[in-house]
Amino acid sequence: GIPVPTPGPLRQRVVAGLDRLFGVVPVASTPLFSFGGATPPADLRALVLGPDGAPFVLDAATKTVYRIDVAGQKATAILREGTKASGATAAEPRFLFVGGPDVLILDAQNHLWRWRPANTSGRGTLAWIRVKDSASWGDDIRAIGTYVRNASLGLYNLYVVDPSARQILTYSPAADGSGYPADPTGRLATDRDVSAIEGLYIDGDIFVTDGGVIERFVSGRSGDWAAEPPPDELLRPHPHFRLLASGSARRRGRLYAYDAQNGRIVAYDKATGAYIEQYRLAGGDPAWRDLRGMYVVAGAEGAPDTIVWIDRGHLASSLLEAVPDRPTPSPSSSPSPSGSSRPSASPGAP
Repeated sequence: GIPVPTPGPLRQRVVAGLDRLFGVVPVASTPLFSFGGATPPADLRALVLGPDGAPFVLDAATKTVYRIDVAGQKATAILREGTKASGATAAEPRFLFVGGPDVLILDAQNHLWRWRPANTSGRGTLAWIRVKDSASWGDDIRAIGTYVRNASLGLYNLYVVDPSARQILTYSPAADGSGYPADPTGRLATDRDVSAIEGLYIDGDIFVTDGGVIERFVSGRSGDWAAEPPPDELLRPHPHFRLLASGSARRRGRLYAYDAQNGRIVAYDKATGAYIEQYRLAGGDPAWRDLRGMYVVAGAEGAPDTIVWIDRGHLASSLLEAVPDRPTPSPSSSPSPSGSSRPSASPGAP
């Protein structure tokens, strides 16, 4: 018989106190770039930090990968469906990732494309990189990533999460970096169902989000590492993790995991899996409910890390330090940045 508004303020006070105990940190959102004026409306699906220091995004609406010049407020296409290079024509881009000095794109025909920057101003060269029997992957690939094996030569292994093979396939590069001519090997010690894997992060160990759960593989095996659940299960639903990112070396620093169920990012000790703290946007900003990609810029000399992230049509950043928990505008409600927010009409000059 108590009116609904009566316990509301009391609950807010209790939850705020518990959040402090549970390590919940409100953080701010800083808009970096908006596709708000784009036609058709943007549908961003992936984000990476390029080797030239610029963010790159994959837009499903225009079937294009863009390099974002944040300072100049300009998006330049580096590959779109129909782009021709190396005697091949690109299909719709599906995956976006980075390997050593290259931005890598896997298209709908399982062709691997490499864009290598020529400078820090947006110029680069595009090439088709052959991977042996990549057509056999089919259309059910869940994730793809790399690990640098020779930094001075720009050589990196290629990892493909292939449900049909029940494996994470590993391809070794040719000595001259021209492609992947040899048969793959299975990275997992035993074949297993990998169809629920969504996120993949590799730093020497392999981390995945599998059915919402974080797992670590060492020498192809899991089971000796577990992510500690956040301690606020009385306040929030059980997490469902989708994306992983880190700005530190193997078994050092923090692993960040995006919990889509609760619109938050949770920090773990990468070496032990211990829960450290969690972050949400201050003031009830809902933008992380639609977070679709992220990477980490490590803080210098002990300063907090920064998460750079995308939602459907915006690029933004969040410094991972506490701010006053009052209403703040989200990128989706902020005005478009000054300058052109429309993607360039043609690919950048090679």
